[in-house]
Amino acid sequence: MDNLKEKTVVVYDYGNNISLADRLSREFGRVLLYVPWEMSMPESTRLAVGDGIERVERVLDFFDPEVLKSDLFVFPDIYDGDLQEDLVSRGKRVWGARSAEDYEYKRELFSKTLKEVGLPVSPYKVIVGTMALKRHLMQNKDLWIKVEMRGDGETWHHENWPLSRRKMEALEYKYGPIKELIRFTVCESISTTTEVAYDGFMVTSPAGLPQFSNYGFLGYEDKSMSHILTATLYDEFPEEAKTVNEKFAPKLAERMFRSAWGTEIKIADDGNNYFLDATCRQPEPPGSIIMEMVKNIGEFMYHGADGNLVDLEIEKPFGVQVMLYSAWAKTNWLTVDVPDEIKRWVKLYNYCECDGSFQVVPDEGTSRPDAIGNEQVGSVVGLGETIADAIDAVKENCESVEGFDVTKQIESLMEGLRRIHEGENHGIEFADEVPEPESVME
Repeated sequence: MDNLKEKTVVVYDYGNNISLADRLSREFGRVLLYVPWEMSMPESTRLAVGDGIERVERVLDFFDPEVLKSDLFVFPDIYDGDLQEDLVSRGKRVWGARSAEDYEYKRELFSKTLKEVGLPVSPYKVIVGTMALKRHLMQNKDLWIKVEMRGDGETWHHENWPLSRRKMEALEYKYGPIKELIRFTVCESISTTTEVAYDGFMVTSPAGLPQFSNYGFLGYEDKSMSHILTATLYDEFPEEAKTVNEKFAPKLAERMFRSAWGTEIKIADDGNNYFLDATCRQPEPPGSIIMEMVKNIGEFMYHGADGNLVDLEIEKPFGVQVMLYSAWAKTNWLTVDVPDEIKRWVKLYNYCECDGSFQVVPDEGTSRPDAIGNEQVGSVVGLGETIADAIDAVKENCESVEGFDVTKQIESLMEGLRRIHEGENHGIEFADEVPEPESVME
């Protein structure tokens, strides 16, 4: 087995996965971090992202010959499939989605592929331009609106026109003169109270065959607030999740996918299991839980990048992630004080280390019409032998994290527990003991 302490890994990331570079430094001898910064008028603040982190070297020239000598290139995000393909053509070992990233953000391709592989497709239509979308929303209720570019905003729910009107005005302002060129995927709501998801890894073998990690991760999220996760042997995953994986995986393998893989599946009242969204990158959440729960994540990526599957080693079976928000951080530098003994459990975005503290770099350029208010700046993680242990751990870790105007979404864990109970009522087993939601606030 290769000695990773003699290896160099490069993490190519836009700022949300800097903690992954820090995590990999526990296994690799040298960790380089590249955060794209080039533009016609680059700013010093962008150069600061990822700087000053112990055991992580920030590099400014990705194609520096010394950087290209590295033993592994890790792409935890999407939109760089072409660069990954170029590195592969140079004989480099690459962990990433490659061109299979298209299945995450090209909505029409995704729906077409579902039909090709024999999976049910939830009713949808593509609408071009905000004028046509407004007309449609005026005449219909209870729809979900998706766009291709993640920076344009999350999927949002249209209940009725009076409630969506201001949202549409904000979008028209945002898109300006290109508003009639934007493609929206409009999906009908699915009648269900139950969903299941898979988070884990899919590695295409050297022979082009799909392989799933020995453990997957079954979790419940209160959207953008918190996540409760358990490590589950792949064979013990719900059949609904395994069926989606097994039918869709050959399409990923055609593009030599070797990356984190996630699915969101609605178990509908009409008898169908609808695969709604694919995640072809490190998910967040629960990526921060997984990188701490898996003891050999670096070893897994190193060998997986070459198509070889190594068993994941799990430290503790349950993990919890609580998101951190700060309205102040939206346009200002945010200092976050974290004691050394819990730094492992705090995962910030777009940060550097300076003056002995974590510093979250303001990024006004990514403000969106739907992001007015609090800004997500990171999360806190806790592991445990039981769900209750993991919740206690994350609450204890949260107590030690301090930052101006920082709020910790601990209360939202109540919703995660409620959903776990709901899933178990529908036969989706999660744990032998599931605390009652009210226990979170005790």
